[in-house]
Amino acid sequence: MRQYVLVSHRERSVEVWTRDADGGWTSVTAREDDVAHLASLGAQLDVRELYEAAAEPGV
Repeated sequence: MRQYVLVSHRERSVEVWTRDADGGWTSVTAREDDVAHLASLGAQLDVRELYEAAAEPGV
């Protein structure tokens, strides 16, 4: 495993944990107006869009 993502249910934030070459882990937190970069997948995750897509209808 090279990366994993934690999505908060308390606030609009996403933590991306990445393993470095030495086997250690570093984290970057992306908040509502940020984009999380998932280098291991070559993808980006817009935090605002994530939470809007996950919102319950009528909320």
